[in-house]
Amino acid sequence: MSISGGSNIVVENLYFKNSPSFFHTVNGATNVIYRGLRLDAEIYPTIAPKNTDGIDVSASYVTISNITVSNQDDCIAFKPGANYVTVTDVICTGSHGISVGSLGQSSNDVVSNIYVSGATIINSTKATGIKLWDGTSGHGVATVRNVTFNNIVVKNSDYAAQIQTCYESTGTCVPSAHTITDVYWTNVSGTTSESFYFKE
Repeated sequence: MSISGGSNIVVENLYFKNSPSFFHTVNGATNVIYRGLRLDAEIYPTIAPKNTDGIDVSASYVTISNITVSNQDDCIAFKPGANYVTVTDVICTGSHGISVGSLGQSSNDVVSNIYVSGATIINSTKATGIKLWDGTSGHGVATVRNVTFNNIVVKNSDYAAQIQTCYESTGTCVPSAHTITDVYWTNVSGTTSESFYFKE
């Protein structure tokens, strides 16, 4: 379901299954509410679907609450232009967690004023994170400011929090001019997987 432009929009109490691509995207809109949604991308029989992002936000004044997502990509992603977004009471399973980005691939991107509280992330590659492309010629500059991840419960996910400044780099990572300011993780609890345990 794609929303492009508009204001005062409510999407609620719906079940979406096996989307061929992103479940939900919202671009250039204001005052949008997502609540009471269930989003499932099933693995069948052993092949995991790709690009099954739960909700991708490039809009202002967006509220997301009481959402359950089972997929193999970003559960919720704050894309370029996301501003004043509030996320509460979310359960993400099998995903890439709740992400800022990716940003700075080909333009100067800004994400700001994001508040996430009450999220449970299960069996995911990461629980929360920021994804920024490097400073290779042709890439842009990203600005991330005023982002809070609060009351996050991690269950068997590889990372509780991850900041990638060389996202998708295959060779030497070129330094960038990105800025990340006022980003907070508070009340994060639970257990990560054993993928990156330090073993003596």
